[in-house]
Amino acid sequence: MKKKLLSLALLANIYFAQGQNFIKRNGTELVLSESSEKIMLRGLAFGNRVWSNDPVPSEHHTEADIERVSKIGMNCIRFYMNYQTFESDAAPYTYKDAGWNWIDQNIAWAKKHNLYLILNIHVPQGGFQSQCKGDALWTNQDNQDRLVALWKAIAERYKNEPQIAGYDLLNEPTPSGTIQNWDNLATRITAAIRDVDNNHLIILANAIALGCNYSFNDGKNNFPLTEDENVMYTLHSYDPYEYTHQNQSWAGTGEGGKYPDPEVLIPPSDLEWGIGQYNNKKLPNGNSDWTYFKGQPFKITNENYILGRPVLYGQILNSGKAYFDDITLNEVDANGNVIREILKSDFDDKTKFSFWIPENATGSSAISNTGHTDSYSISVTGTNNYSTTTLYTLQFKPELNKYYAISGWMKGEGIPAGSTTAISMEFYTSKSGAPVLIRDYEYVKTNILQLSSKLREWGYPVYYGEFGAVRECFGEKGGQIWVSDVLHVLDSLGFHFTYHDYREDAFGLYKGDNGIVDESTVNQPLYDAFTTYFEEKATSITPITESSIAQLYPNPSKENFNLTFKVPVSGNLQLYDETGRNILSKNIIGETFISFGESLPNGFYLGRLVINDQPLAFKISKQ
Repeated sequence: MKKKLLSLALLANIYFAQGQNFIKRNGTELVLSESSEKIMLRGLAFGNRVWSNDPVPSEHHTEADIERVSKIGMNCIRFYMNYQTFESDAAPYTYKDAGWNWIDQNIAWAKKHNLYLILNIHVPQGGFQSQCKGDALWTNQDNQDRLVALWKAIAERYKNEPQIAGYDLLNEPTPSGTIQNWDNLATRITAAIRDVDNNHLIILANAIALGCNYSFNDGKNNFPLTEDENVMYTLHSYDPYEYTHQNQSWAGTGEGGKYPDPEVLIPPSDLEWGIGQYNNKKLPNGNSDWTYFKGQPFKITNENYILGRPVLYGQILNSGKAYFDDITLNEVDANGNVIREILKSDFDDKTKFSFWIPENATGSSAISNTGHTDSYSISVTGTNNYSTTTLYTLQFKPELNKYYAISGWMKGEGIPAGSTTAISMEFYTSKSGAPVLIRDYEYVKTNILQLSSKLREWGYPVYYGEFGAVRECFGEKGGQIWVSDVLHVLDSLGFHFTYHDYREDAFGLYKGDNGIVDESTVNQPLYDAFTTYFEEKATSITPITESSIAQLYPNPSKENFNLTFKVPVSGNLQLYDETGRNILSKNIIGETFISFGESLPNGFYLGRLVINDQPLAFKISKQ
């Protein structure tokens, strides 16, 4: 490993020796201003204890940490900054020498170890934005004036410093009022910088919310428009969120599963209702104990129905209350005979569902502490109109001309005449004709393409300024595969990136955020994903997912893995376990198909395939 890292560092030194000059936009690419040589920014974020409001976070890292990033093979650091490093609220517009000295020291370290710094205001005057707690930036004009002035002071001081790749103006803005408030502030900051500095790239983020509405979209994905030419736009993404943030109490998430996972369905964003099943038997009036209700077969007659979900109807219950539990959804024949079980649930306190009623109607659904065989069920009460409780995580892909039936247990208390209480299904279509995806490489790629669609349309460079997964995702849950897939998609699209982040307890490559880094806390699978990626870049190894020669499937697999080739090929296959130990070496002579891995223990493996002198890389998961 040491030899590999040294070789990567040597490559970096050779690259930087070709000439340091400012990074500029050239269409969709970044280039060095003097040589016009293309440059890709790839690195990590330094959190710099910005959430602790530590004015000069000198204990966050030392030169050794910057050197460690360089040795991985990276060439930049997204450098988070809190405005309190430069000024205090008690003395606005008066900038601290200690703050400047700290930035100067980090620039010197970065220069020594051939790394660019992307300066980012992560906590502005008015407060951290991402969690909708920094509204004072938008409601207090003085806070905006101070932020504009601070950026002008930064630009004035560092206008001739090529070690700074660019100015990332504001992390994840959440403007209040109108979205135009972010456009206006970004325009003011940009103009202030350009008054003193025409050298540096300006990096603009999209507003991730309007006020606290995180689903708001102004039609241009909330990106501020600019007339400045030397601009790169940045995106942040942690998709799928329930996976990358799993089991984090502060994020409100529970168990998030694994990656890849063909059982996890991800519908398109323009999903809309198509048809519902209405012929299942309903609860009787009055009071009734737990009773089993067998569902009727429902045939799929429209190929546009791409997704099905269980739905609990509780219409016009008024003061009555209906309970639902222990549902099973099967594929059946026309007579209702079970062909296969698709899904089942006995509900618990982690069951996810959404409740819908028409505007101005009343009612609610909740997890109840009484159940058919345990202490949990879903209850609906108080409805004076239509209502649906959709179990949106218990979804499935229906097939044309097949029959489905959903059955389960219900109990009633004071069910009035005229109510409709039943266990049923609804089916959905996509307005654009987009498919339902699964949690895999194609989903990652589709998501990144969707997020960047406006920027690619406008012809700007794209910078994935943040992406990451918590430590609970790695190892058997495949976080290292997810990271590798994101890296390879970004690389295939020519996007720049910085991973969040170098050190912190949740997402960090290392744990903690203060004092000397404890190297024993390294997230080894994440570290290996990075070093494998940068070794591929250094040796021009193509990911097999981007190859037109070979196809690898299935992955993950419980048995063997298959490689098919479009034409007969010759070469060699090497397989390594997570420790780097070579466990398989296989020559390929004139083959169009090979199978391997049937006897492998469960785990993750790295592969190198050299076919007709072309090196290919892949990762597999044996389950």
